[in-house]
Amino acid sequence: MFNYALAQNKGHEEDFKAALKQTVPHLFGDHQSCGQWCGYHQGQQSYKHKGLPYGRPLTGDSLREDMDAIFRVFIANSDKIAPGGSTKDVESFNNMVATKAPKRMYLSSSDSLLNRVACAVAQKNDGHSYINTLNNSLCMSPGRLMAERAELKRRRSAK
Repeated sequence: MFNYALAQNKGHEEDFKAALKQTVPHLFGDHQSCGQWCGYHQGQQSYKHKGLPYGRPLTGDSLREDMDAIFRVFIANSDKIAPGGSTKDVESFNNMVATKAPKRMYLSSSDSLLNRVACAVAQKNDGHSYINTLNNSLCMSPGRLMAERAELKRRRSAK
């Protein structure tokens, strides 16, 4: 239902917020605040929840309190969620970290992990030329071959 609310109200913060406010009551069988999207208004006696087990509404006070708490966080951040941005940049960064610190290697208890993640951040922010920048700051030879390789990678990623 969250994804449906976002898809139907992408870019419309107030409508998205209203849809989120209707979600938990709807899941628990309270259809008073539901809009026309809710099938309950077409046939109250024959209505069944399509996404819930056995087509019955959820029950339990503690479950409802927990779901209300979760949805309050989403409602408070609806201005950030409503535009429906892409996760492509996040996935790209995760891939960079995975190439520098593969999961098959246990690095969590060493400083190596922090250095590897820092390299991924530098690559994301500065491109592949971050190595030459680092070498220059350490008064080391930047490396002609590394500079050529960084430029080649920059051109490939620009395509």
